[in-house]
Amino acid sequence: MAGRYELSEHSWSLIKDIVSPPQTMGRPRRDDRQVLNGIF
Repeated sequence: MAGRYELSEHSWSLIKDIVSPPQTMGRPRRDDRQVLNGIF
């Protein structure tokens, strides 16, 4: 269950491909979903 301002599983599945592209090099990224929940 998502909190008040957190993305639900359905919402995340709709935008995951847009906001979380695969990374091939560089520093490991934070969890994109967690970052978006922090922004919201």
